[in-house]
Amino acid sequence: MLIRYVKSHSGSILDANGYDGYGKCVEVPALLRNGEYKYDRYGGVINAFECRSCQKVKLVGFTEYSFDDGKHWIKVDNNHYLIGVRRLGEFYVVLFNGKPRALPYQPKEDKRYYNNVHFIHSGRL
Repeated sequence: MLIRYVKSHSGSILDANGYDGYGKCVEVPALLRNGEYKYDRYGGVINAFECRSCQKVKLVGFTEYSFDDGKHWIKVDNNHYLIGVRRLGEFYVVLFNGKPRALPYQPKEDKRYYNNVHFIHSGRL
């Protein structure tokens, strides 16, 4: 299985073991609750039955995946994340019945402060 990952308009095609075309490991982001990203090494794919006790994460930045060595690509929609796990300091994409599962999310936007002023007390507007 191949999976396409894009970071800052430069993409990589990663294999099922977590390596790109040059044999190097890539760091991928997981979405935190506050909307920030936590980067860690990508370990590849893992079956859902092997990772029941692992910490679940939301992996973002993946755009497409292929089961037949890149002949046919299945697109992951925008603002969707892949279900993954964190195991031994690496992120893995979880396969459910042989396929990754993508779910939608609403990206959090940064707070905008006008005229470089923000209030100390939350009661004031």
